[in-house]
Amino acid sequence: MSSTIPHSGESAAAHASVITAEAHWPFSDLDAALAEARARDKPVFAYWSTEWCPPCGEMRATVFRTAEFQARLGSVVALAIDGDAPLAQSAGDRLGTTVYPTMLLLGNDGEEW
Repeated sequence: MSSTIPHSGESAAAHASVITAEAHWPFSDLDAALAEARARDKPVFAYWSTEWCPPCGEMRATVFRTAEFQARLGSVVALAIDGDAPLAQSAGDRLGTTVYPTMLLLGNDGEEW
């Protein structure tokens, strides 16, 4: 399968045809996302980031805007945690996150896959 994600040295503009709208992240609360995941029997894709993190911005501007990524979000419960939000640190502690960005695939029991 060919990659639609820009490789090192390639610009996102070179892949503009695969860029769509920004990914939709319906959940920002870990417990709410896990409850939805149990109800829908789906895993959780958790994305831990901040607005000021350069690699996080790169993910938002490239990978998360691809049609392929957005299509795959339909098979999971999408959770985006802003590391600067008031309750984010407790969620980060529960997930064991220490750096931005962190992406985890969790079972609907909250355990990392």
